[in-house]
Parts: sequence; C-alpha cells; structure tokens
Amino acid sequence: MTLSVKVVTEGQLAQWDSYVDAHPDATFFHRAGWYRVILQSFGHQPYYLGAFTADDQLKGILPLFENKSFLFGHFLVSQPFCMYGGAIADSDEIRLQLEDSAVSLAEQLSVDHLELRTIKGQRDGWPVKSVHSTFIRELADNDDANLALVKYKQRAVVRKSLKNDLVEEFPYRIDEFFYAYSTSVRNLGTPIFPRNYF
Repeated sequence: MTLSVKVVTEGQLAQWDSYVDAHPDATFFHRAGWYRVILQSFGHQPYYLGAFTADDQLKGILPLFENKSFLFGHFLVSQPFCMYGGAIADSDEIRLQLEDSAVSLAEQLSVDHLELRTIKGQRDGWPVKSVHSTFIRELADNDDANLALVKYKQRAVVRKSLKNDLVEEFPYRIDEFFYAYSTSVRNLGTPIFPRNYF
C-alpha cells in the first residue's frame, strides 16, 4: 500500500477525530480539539501529520507543534502541555513512516530537538526521558466496585467524605476559577497558563 504523509488541514480535523475514536491506542490528547486550543492560547504552530492512501483514507496520525521559547528553546513536540500524543497508526510500518516524517520536518524547521510523547517507547536507540508515571485502569459500571479498587486507608477517607452530603457543581465562572488557579499556581512558583487557554 502506497501512503503519503502530509500536514492535515483544519477541514480534515473531523476525519482525524474519527480515526482517533476508532484507534485502540489513541488517548484524549490525540483529539483534534488540541489543535485550536494550543494554537489560539499559546500561538504554537501545529503540524498535524496524517498518513493517507491514494483515495484519502487516513491510516495514521502524529500531532506536532513547533515551540519557540526563550527559556526552553526551539523544538518540535507531540502535544505540548499534554501527557501523550505520539504517532498512532494501523501498523508499525505506518507509524515509523510518520516518525520519519517528523524527523524530516524537525530538520526542515531547524529545531533543537524533536520530542514524541508516548505511553511506551517507540524506537530502539532513540533517547527516552521519563518524567511522568502512567496509571491506567478500567472503571466499573457502579460506585461500589470502583470504591473497592481504592486502597483500604484511602477508601476510609472516601467513605467519610461521602457522609458529608457534599454537592458538586460545574458552573462556568471563568473569573472565579482563573483567580483561584492563578493564585495557587503562582504560589507554587509555576508559570501560569493564559486565561484564554481555559
């Protein structure tokens, strides 16, 4: 099968999400919504690579953004501000083709480095930097079964909190949220994401 790897247009993002929804290795961070969020909030240039057949069937994807930072340098990364987002494809051969295209793009853009964020390492011989831990667990259909999965001491704390008749609300009050978020993050000494990110 002959494939061509090309940058996906905004008009093809619905096709991108259909591919993500159907792929077993896809994560929330592969979704096309990040294209607009990161571009509009941070101004990082997206390069969403797609492996297409001659009749425009999508067979693999790799979301990338070009970052230019005074502090961190000039680099190409699969999903900045996200945990994962590396190449996913119908086969290892297609995934390798997408990664090779990312390397070519990195050379073309003259970036300092290329960073592919994946749950597991993709290629032998490529450097691996592990700064996060991954915890993946299926959720049961009922609360009692999910609570049983929590360790004993933490389960006691959860049970105690359930007796307090707490109520959850999800009002859209960006000003209140952003004040609480920015104050907390600033106090930790961490840079604050811009308000329009939220």
